[in-house]
Amino acid sequence: MPAFFFKQPNGKFGRVSTVVDAITHYNLNKDAFKELVEYYHGKGDYEVAHFDEWCKGQYEYKQDQLKDVGDYLDLLNPNGDSLEDVLAILKEMGCSEEQIAKVEAYYKQWMKEVEEQEREWNAKHAAKD
Repeated sequence: MPAFFFKQPNGKFGRVSTVVDAITHYNLNKDAFKELVEYYHGKGDYEVAHFDEWCKGQYEYKQDQLKDVGDYLDLLNPNGDSLEDVLAILKEMGCSEEQIAKVEAYYKQWMKEVEEQEREWNAKHAAKD
């Protein structure tokens, strides 16, 4: 299951999924985060056994350390969450204005492209009727 765990600017933890291209968990305290890691990796997993060191970024986790949420913002896509919901989550997590503006601009561009594709499709198919 392609997903990444991350540190939030507010000191809490979260998870982003590349399956749904969205943040699936956020604002988790350390205990809730450990439970989530155990759920996905199993209690015997090295990351769980060395959880404290992992959270501090003192050893590598599957080729990269537990990164900041900013490293994963480019994975987000407006597939289901509204722009307002995503921006509210990012603000709650303590993301910078620059990070929030980047996601907002991406979402708006994506929506513009989708609307253009829909107009083209509708025009093409309306001509056949």
